[in-house]
Amino acid sequence: MLEYRILGPVDVADETGSISLGGQKQRALLGLLLVNAGAVVSTDRIVDQLWGEQPPKAAVASLQNFVAQLRKLLGAGALVT
Repeated sequence: MLEYRILGPVDVADETGSISLGGQKQRALLGLLLVNAGAVVSTDRIVDQLWGEQPPKAAVASLQNFVAQLRKLLGAGALVT
């Protein structure tokens, strides 16, 4: 069972302790998804939240990479497309 912590630094823990998350954008993505748990969050909204009005050209590819990394860390069922 995973425990998600979003007050203070975004953190995830299992029965053995904290799980090492990636960098700032990956943590921000996880926080955004946790705040919107159970709701659909569009790619456009995520890109806007993570990069603002002028995202890099590779923003969607980076986002897909962040999601893949989170799935590896949290388990395949943690994030649903």
